[in-house]
Amino acid sequence: MKKTTLNRIILPMIDKAVNNAFRISQDNCPVDTGYLKSTGRIYKDSSNVYHIRYTAPYASFLERGVKAGIVRIDSYIKSNGKYVRSHLRKQEARKGTFFIKNAILEAFSNLKGK
Repeated sequence: MKKTTLNRIILPMIDKAVNNAFRISQDNCPVDTGYLKSTGRIYKDSSNVYHIRYTAPYASFLERGVKAGIVRIDSYIKSNGKYVRSHLRKQEARKGTFFIKNAILEAFSNLKGK
């Protein structure tokens, strides 16, 4: 395949599919406060690979889920100013929502019929 065909036809199709995947991920993003949704971005790295990324600290837990077990909670300060020192807590398993993965699969599966 010639490079001009790649640049003229295929790359715009991929760009459109990535943007569509991001839109779908935004539509299906779990929302409580809206912070997770606000951290979503598309970027292309130096190798011209697209990434859909949500940078909220808990994004991967919502996307992939978590296993049950004991987790360490780092110390923090509550909104009322009270200091809470680090401690261990029992974590129940939670299934992932896979809102990003499902968005990518949906957007790119739509390319097959075109």
